[in-house]
Amino acid sequence: MSINSNGFTIPELLVVIVLTTIFTTLIMTFTIGYWRYGYLLQADLDTLSTRLNAGDYLRDAVGNSTGYAVLNDEPGRIADSVT
Repeated sequence: MSINSNGFTIPELLVVIVLTTIFTTLIMTFTIGYWRYGYLLQADLDTLSTRLNAGDYLRDAVGNSTGYAVLNDEPGRIADSVT
């Protein structure tokens, strides 16, 4: 009677399946975390741009500005110094 030694045994297959499952779980966990972080950054950027655009709209609607550009535009004058 001869024993056929071709193929893998059940414990070897189970080890491969368990390791594959562990690695897949780790990779998917980090990937989902990376996607979530990307979506949060995009939401923060959208909020910032919306607020900046709202400020521009209000500034144009009211017609007032801070005047800092005019003060700092004069050559040779430093706005924070006392003369």
